[in-house]
Amino acid sequence: ALDAKIRGIVFGIAAGPDGSIYFVTMYDHAVRKIAPNGTISRVAGQYGIQADYLNDPAGTGDGGQAVDAKLSYPMKVRVDAQGNLYILDLGRIRKVAPDGAISTIAGTAPMPLLDPLAKYLDAFRYTGSATSARLPIRGFLDGSFLDMQLGPSGSVYVLTELGILKVSASGEIGPVVEGGNFTGDGGVPVGTYRFASMTFNSQGQLFASANPSSGPSNVMRKIVRIESNGQVTPQYG
Repeated sequence: ALDAKIRGIVFGIAAGPDGSIYFVTMYDHAVRKIAPNGTISRVAGQYGIQADYLNDPAGTGDGGQAVDAKLSYPMKVRVDAQGNLYILDLGRIRKVAPDGAISTIAGTAPMPLLDPLAKYLDAFRYTGSATSARLPIRGFLDGSFLDMQLGPSGSVYVLTELGILKVSASGEIGPVVEGGNFTGDGGVPVGTYRFASMTFNSQGQLFASANPSSGPSNVMRKIVRIESNGQVTPQYG
């Protein structure tokens, strides 16, 4: 791994149950793994080949091996205790099983970058089948406000610039809490808080860093606890 080259920004990195380290090479449209013995390999995506979710959804590789599949600017990765790899890219959440098979668990195609806030809010507020949803992610413009965490009971949580979404183990998606600042319309506050990162404690409680949605984005003023009903309770700061 020390002899390998990494191109572009590494927004996402995660550790696997066997001690392996997974990370995204966003501009290469791939995910790589550093094994405990120090060897590095590609585990998902093809270097330099971007998935076209909008015009060629059947050509993205679902149902086959992840190394033969196509990704689109992967930004976050997580690994569960069973060794399943989750990848958040520009348009979808993909899941790679321990045997290397890849599937889509949420998302269809990316939203147009210039769509107004109203359309992004409609997408954020959608409830129903996760694989029919449009994930409200505005590409790299909100990359610093993206996060993905694995929640209780096989759920997956995604933080966007409009708030936090939950994908259940049964395949349903819906908003947990709304809040952020929509950069696409020049910085429009949404809700009370803007969230920047999140995590779960050992009891399955969700915590996030937050500041007022209308305040500066570079100062995190509070750590808040977010209940399953969306109630936000300041904890620190």
